[in-house]
Amino acid sequence: MKMKKIKEEDIIINYAKIEDAKIIEELERNWIEEGNDHDMNPYTPKEIEEAILDKRIILAEHESIIMGYLFFEIEDNKCELDAIYIRKDYRNQKVGQMLMEYFLEIERVKACKKVYLLADSVYEEKLVKFYEKFGFNKVAIRMLLNLKGK
Repeated sequence: MKMKKIKEEDIIINYAKIEDAKIIEELERNWIEEGNDHDMNPYTPKEIEEAILDKRIILAEHESIIMGYLFFEIEDNKCELDAIYIRKDYRNQKVGQMLMEYFLEIERVKACKKVYLLADSVYEEKLVKFYEKFGFNKVAIRMLLNLKGK
């Protein structure tokens, strides 16, 4: 089912609240079921709760529906964008762009010297182009040999 086009001004970007944890867990399962990542392990409920309390998860919301999230880590002045996921029905509506713009304006993030991320997905080429729009540079290639069935 394709959702109708949503106006950007009707999308709310903000930090996740503790009551959002179950929905974030559901979105994590969706990501894995879609097969977007080569070998992603979903966040545990405890990790999600800790990240919410630390203000490390940003949500995109429209009419009380969480459209997607961005999960990040900051440690020792090093910032890492850990995950960004948009529900299938809300993709290609600038939701990811809005999450990235909000993320890059957070004072704790701006205080970091660098922001790292791993574009480890079956959509790597598309992701690299997306992140390059925000000034990221490709600095490494990660390769995988899947030995399933051996």
